Amino acid sequence: PYNGENDSLENWFVFSEGPVGDAVADLIRARGANVAIVRLDAAHDPSAIDSLVVTSPPDVVAHFWLLDSGSRSFDEWQEIGFHSILRLLRTLEKSRPLTINVVSTGIHAVTGAEHLEPAKSTVLGACKVIPQEHPEIRCRNIDIDTANPHTLDAIVDEMCAPVSGPAIAYRHCRRWIECFEPAQLSELPTERSLLRERGVYLITGGFGNVGLTFAETLARNFHARLALVSRTPLPPESDWKGALANSERIRALRELRELGAEVLPICADAADPVSMNAAIEEVLRHFGQLNGVIHAAGAMQPDAFRPAGSSDAAITELHFRNKAKSALIVRDLIANRSLDFCMMASSLASVLGGIQFSAYAAANIFLDTFAEQQNQNAASPRWISVNWDGWRFDPAQRDRQELFLSPAE
Repeated sequence: PYNGENDSLENWFVFSEGPVGDAVADLIRARGANVAIVRLDAAHDPSAIDSLVVTSPPDVVAHFWLLDSGSRSFDEWQEIGFHSILRLLRTLEKSRPLTINVVSTGIHAVTGAEHLEPAKSTVLGACKVIPQEHPEIRCRNIDIDTANPHTLDAIVDEMCAPVSGPAIAYRHCRRWIECFEPAQLSELPTERSLLRERGVYLITGGFGNVGLTFAETLARNFHARLALVSRTPLPPESDWKGALANSERIRALRELRELGAEVLPICADAADPVSMNAAIEEVLRHFGQLNGVIHAAGAMQPDAFRPAGSSDAAITELHFRNKAKSALIVRDLIANRSLDFCMMASSLASVLGGIQFSAYAAANIFLDTFAEQQNQNAASPRWISVNWDGWRFDPAQRDRQELFLSPAE
């Protein structure tokens, strides 16, 4: 525990979910701080927080709303988690030193026995990116298992200590920190591969650059049968002549077939359960089976990336809808099917954050936590979340993209 003095122990905002937040607020007051409590109702009334900020700007924020034990939808968790932190940031526009502590349950798999709630984990996108965009602000997530008196004292000590990293976990009164170590990958025996010769694979975002890279690899090495899902329909094959023959998507599809793949283009919205159910039924009618799903849908257009302080609900929804909500739909639709795997294209942004990447990082962090959660169920297909680097699809591209991952790599 940290027992030193903290010069910022003056004005605290405690976003209390109820018992734990209130108990911690009492402990903080006992240390001589001024404490204002913000109730869960304020999630739907931002003006309440605005007035508090005007009256007495906080030096420290202690956010406990993600300890709420209620059953909530994905969007409801965002309202009291990720979005509540971004709203607070917009309210605090003036540059001033601030420490934001987000206390939660169910975000980190430490022991493997946690009841994970992936929808809460998106708040880590804010915790990682806000300090990168605002050096005067420090953020950390403190994930706990139980709220006994010892844990409450540890939480207060933690919040009064300098921020050492974006994520800390307390399990059975022990403190865990997140770290990363290099791992040497050895060549895997072919017989252990999850990929089958002429396997049937559905790829969301199938005509995007990343989706087509996966498709080409499966075609070249496994002569796979591929269902490429995209929201934009292709014209009937009988019309693939003349000017249409030069369409990038038609050219890509023909190249896949030349590599030995069977390709079924499907027009469907990965975030629409009815549309995706129809897509899977079409795959089964056409190929007779489905062996795996690759979830590569995403929003990569330039206007989908903004600083955290100016990221509104519409911007964040671009990422949440394409990645998180689509993954939930895929899970529901394959729950009773015997698949070899479902692989999700996540990003290194879930580890590193990045300027203007708060929503993008949040959506990818969801995928990582979601894979952990699904793999806790022995009856579930194997879920894999891969943190890909940036991609360089144009070999002539210069500047920082020279450091990005090429399709061949």
